[in-house]
Amino acid sequence: MGLWQNCSNTKCQGLSNPSGAVIGVRAMLCMSLMSGLIGWAVGMVALIVHRPRFLFTVALAFGIQAFLWFIGLLVYTKELKSNKGASQGWSYSIGWLGFFLVVFSVVYYVFAGVYRLKKPQSSVIQQIYAPLTQWDDVSSSDSEDDRL
Repeated sequence: MGLWQNCSNTKCQGLSNPSGAVIGVRAMLCMSLMSGLIGWAVGMVALIVHRPRFLFTVALAFGIQAFLWFIGLLVYTKELKSNKGASQGWSYSIGWLGFFLVVFSVVYYVFAGVYRLKKPQSSVIQQIYAPLTQWDDVSSSDSEDDRL
């Protein structure tokens, strides 16, 4: 049983009269896709303009995507169980795997946003950048020999 087609071993036919549950699953997954695309676009903008607060917006968009995806998969699972002759294919498993990856993305972007807002600096990073910043502190009154 598919969302747009029913396939047997040799042929696929479009659904002529889909149930309300199938139409609802289609809608949830399409809205989930749109939310994911919005999250991806905002994520690219956050990388380009270096705005850590945008990372929370990305997490929100992916959170909405995960919620809609979850509802769609739950309704589809219920529809599969009520339709005795229907079987789940490999795409059903890929759908659940994709859901868990989106949930991971939400957690990642939340922690990335918190990390970027706090801007912690490790001692290794400070040791690397310390020699580079010392040249800024040298006044113009020092002789060239003292700087070398």
